[in-house]
Amino acid sequence: MGSEQKKTFYKRGIFAVGVIALVFIVLIGWLFNIQIIKGDELASKQESYILTNINITAERGDIYDRNMNILAKDATCSMVYAFPGEVSDPEGVAKYISELLNINYNDVLKKLTNTSLSYVVIQRGIENTAASKIMEQGFAGIGTSEDKKRNYSDTEFASYILGFTGTDHSGLYGIESTMNSILSGEDGIRSVLVDANGRVIESSSNIKKEAVQGGSIVLTIDSVIQYYAESAVYEAYLKNEPRRAMAIVMNPQTGEILAMAGKQIRKVNDEYVDPGYVLQNKDRVKNDVGNNSHNSGNHRGGGVT
Repeated sequence: MGSEQKKTFYKRGIFAVGVIALVFIVLIGWLFNIQIIKGDELASKQESYILTNINITAERGDIYDRNMNILAKDATCSMVYAFPGEVSDPEGVAKYISELLNINYNDVLKKLTNTSLSYVVIQRGIENTAASKIMEQGFAGIGTSEDKKRNYSDTEFASYILGFTGTDHSGLYGIESTMNSILSGEDGIRSVLVDANGRVIESSSNIKKEAVQGGSIVLTIDSVIQYYAESAVYEAYLKNEPRRAMAIVMNPQTGEILAMAGKQIRKVNDEYVDPGYVLQNKDRVKNDVGNNSHNSGNHRGGGVT
């Protein structure tokens, strides 16, 4: 190697060492700034984040008639929840949400001010448009997530058999109640970071437990025969004005129930009301279901195949 080549090699070595030294100095300066100068500030920011779990509602199983016509199925909706300790204006938030969702103001306020809980569900089963309006307000400590609600092919058809679910998505009446252990799925869990303003850091979302859908069931009911049975019962009810009218259609060969229709006047708070009232006022009568030994809460409505 000539002298000129040695000088060139030496200069390149000096330059490389200089670059490495410069990078090292910059790195030391950055670490000093992070750990010493901004250490307290960053530590306080880190402490302002809360790791919490949010429930993932499991989808209930479907209900079919014997010909695989869908009678009941879940649909996607939303729930609104709160981190009480992060809500800065509970009165204002409670007023807005209660008016938008048409729910009791005091009930909402009580949940928002219960700081003994880190997370509380304000309302389930709300429309997605309502959830969007809530989020547009930018309320601190308020969030929304996906939920499930029960949809029926016809709110009146076979209602005597199918029943309905409650606000917690569990069956309260009819097949929804008697077969709840099969229809109910297993809720999942999602862990998220929440900042000081109660906003969920979506990038931090982590599924700790996947939701498991409930099992579907097939009834022995035939929707066509059920329709004629309900029509006959309704006609007899109007003609004779009884307190109760019922019809059950069975297969004499197998004992399978092909249709079961009923129309009755039932007591709610000492008042006689039509069964349609029961479906429209679930919360009022949910503690009253099952009192009649012939109602669908105590009958399997044709059984399950």
